[in-house]
Amino acid sequence: MENNRLFLTMFITAIAAVVLYNVLTIGSSLVELQLETDNVTTFRMYYKKIDEPWTQQQVASVTIKPGQKEYSFRIPRLANIDLLRIDTSEKPAVVTIRSLSISQEGCEPLVFASDSDFEQLKPIEGIASAVINNGLTVTPATEDPQLHYTLDNKPVFSFTKLHWLPSAALFGAVCLLVFLGRPLFVEFRFTTYIGFAVIILIMAMAVVSIPNRHPDEHVHIAAGQYYMDHWLPPVVGSAEVEGTYSDYGISRLHSGEIVYLIAGKFASLFSELSYPDFLILRLFNVFLFSIIILTGIRSYEMRILMLPLFLSPQVWYVFSYFNSDAFAVFMMIMAAYQCIRQDSWFNRILDGDSYRFGPVRILFIGILLGLLLLTKINFYFFVLFVGGYVLWKMIFRDQKLNRPVITRIVSVVLVAVMLFGGMRFLDQWVNDFDKKARVAKAQEAFALEQFKPSTPLDKKFLYLQLRDRGTSFRGIIGPLQWGEKTFRSAVGEYGYMNVSATAYHYNLVRYSMVALLVVSALMIILRTGWAGISLLTLIFGCLGALIGAVLYHCWTVDFQAQGRYLLPLIGMMGIVLYETRRAVSNLLATICYVWIIGLSFYSYIFFALAGIGKITGSMG
Repeated sequence: MENNRLFLTMFITAIAAVVLYNVLTIGSSLVELQLETDNVTTFRMYYKKIDEPWTQQQVASVTIKPGQKEYSFRIPRLANIDLLRIDTSEKPAVVTIRSLSISQEGCEPLVFASDSDFEQLKPIEGIASAVINNGLTVTPATEDPQLHYTLDNKPVFSFTKLHWLPSAALFGAVCLLVFLGRPLFVEFRFTTYIGFAVIILIMAMAVVSIPNRHPDEHVHIAAGQYYMDHWLPPVVGSAEVEGTYSDYGISRLHSGEIVYLIAGKFASLFSELSYPDFLILRLFNVFLFSIIILTGIRSYEMRILMLPLFLSPQVWYVFSYFNSDAFAVFMMIMAAYQCIRQDSWFNRILDGDSYRFGPVRILFIGILLGLLLLTKINFYFFVLFVGGYVLWKMIFRDQKLNRPVITRIVSVVLVAVMLFGGMRFLDQWVNDFDKKARVAKAQEAFALEQFKPSTPLDKKFLYLQLRDRGTSFRGIIGPLQWGEKTFRSAVGEYGYMNVSATAYHYNLVRYSMVALLVVSALMIILRTGWAGISLLTLIFGCLGALIGAVLYHCWTVDFQAQGRYLLPLIGMMGIVLYETRRAVSNLLATICYVWIIGLSFYSYIFFALAGIGKITGSMG
């Protein structure tokens, strides 16, 4: 019976790997560019069917720069495309395309290399001149120069041109790996090995990517640099923090998040090294991720918590540059670890029969909760989930609730409130208890005109205060596509949302995640009964509340459809996965996990690392 299960696992896993390989090679086209540019900018290629509009959901892009000539990225298979639109730059830059080829496994490549080839690319708008001479040189007239190409004769797919050898070799290799790696699937040990591979990719992004090629990294770095030389919060609007304000006129130093103090002191330890501050601050996040993986070497519970971290490369991306989300995720995972590990200090505090809990444990758990409260507000929904989880344990896990337990819980909350309140008091004290008014004044002083509070609504940035502009709540979900944009930026959209995968890839991830959700939910419901159903209700309830809060903010304040707002779901998933581990530990769910993790590696390597602008020369 055991051998039959092993052979079935080997066969299905190998077939899944071969299908994934062929889907990613046959199901998409590889664009290879040779070009020259006189400025750092973004080269974009839009694609669509004849009756569709041009949208930001059907585009691939790559950062181009002087000195680098060769680039590559992927778009969907050409059979699904009628029109191509090439935007050679997004700011003043003279771009000369020397060659452009679009190839797909099993098809003849589409090549633009000769002058006659380039004549097929028609200038439409935003172009001052398009000169064909040993290439196509485009001089833009606006920030949106456009070339169009109509695919009249699409490449014909031929099975006879498929390379069967790689598929056969992959099938054999996966079978061998599954056979030899049987011990790795015991107690989720395989997640540790995946974790070390992810650390390498995170480190690669942290080291090679250009500063401020990631969302708002420059203001995060400026906030961390402040605390390299200071201990107290800054005075709002003071000269020493002017460089920390964003285009919105907001400084991360005024957010109340404690990560900048901790990261700043971490960076100050290495200030004597000949490395730039941005790199040391990035390595702070790499260090946090490494702690999680190293803990998983010896801890079965942590290995389960790690699994949701691998389902989206966007999580890895968050740890590869300096920001405040990575620290919040780290604190959440550590809090979740305390929740599920049976002999953790948190669970000993909840142990109604144990009176040897000690003040040190109370202090530790209180500080952990306080630090979590001093992260981003969206992580409060994880705290809400943990509160519901403790109640769930009292009902379905015979967790006792007596006077000693209540006393300990109250003591933990008091420590957390003291830490949280102390940091807030200190921030108000240095600002003469007038911080709110000072922040408003600073926003008026440092924000760009379109973001100033005093700017008339009709002259403000287009996506501010949509409700006041007359946009309905349904409008941000439908026409503005909040759901699709949030999904893409949650499963793999990089840079300032300008480095993305193909629409085909996102659909593949979408359907795979739906399959995993359906399989897992059915197994939990059928195998765990009301305990599992109530736990699913809890996580979906907290997720629904989080999504509702995010949507309301997008509607009333600032429309930002970003998947990072949903990061608290990772900690919730980890706890649910642990409590239902026996129900979801089956072959079908394992294949779904392996498949999605494979897609995550593909996205991070071939889209994130390939598309982000990279440092050249010395960093010293």
